[in-house]
Amino acid sequence: MAAEKSKRSRRRRKSSRYLPILWILTGALLALVLILSGNLVLEKDGKFVQPIKLSSGEPSPKSAQPPEAKTKTVKIYLARQLENGVRLVPHTVTLSNTPALLQATLLALFSTRDSEDLNLIPPDTKLRRVWVEQFYAHIDLSEDFAYNAYGVQGYKLQIYQIVLTACQFENIRGVYFSLEGKPLRYLGGEGFPVPSPVLPPKEPFEIPY
Repeated sequence: MAAEKSKRSRRRRKSSRYLPILWILTGALLALVLILSGNLVLEKDGKFVQPIKLSSGEPSPKSAQPPEAKTKTVKIYLARQLENGVRLVPHTVTLSNTPALLQATLLALFSTRDSEDLNLIPPDTKLRRVWVEQFYAHIDLSEDFAYNAYGVQGYKLQIYQIVLTACQFENIRGVYFSLEGKPLRYLGGEGFPVPSPVLPPKEPFEIPY
């Protein structure tokens, strides 16, 4: 009996000697499984940490939204002479992308002079103020806008040059014109009537001779 007890004691001592090694191997194997499954990641200092999981609809912190474009391509409308009339045609212009894009577009329209197409807006016209309210652009111009050497057709064309240019923007349905702060009802000595508001015409907009 004593010999049997001695053998059992030696077996227990051997098993307890190897027990820490078995625990280490078991822990290493478990960590390897978790790493391969993506449930743990190993940092540089040797520590295991649980990775942060993002929901499918949440962008990764490293994948920032693309920066807003620094430039914007817009259209301005000039008058093209045809055999039987005049048509307003679009020209593309690249501008700095600014919150005041409508104002920048109108200023580009006023200043553009083209070798082939006409700009009927009098060259000394100043843009005094512009704002958008309830889907309509309010454009206040200097009195120079009232003087046009092309007569009634010229007045009509210069009005619709501005209207088509402004109404390319989705939030603008029409234009209210004013001259030196006063609502513009008639334009020029011929008394060309200006509706309030002026709505965009169908394109292409053409006036026959």
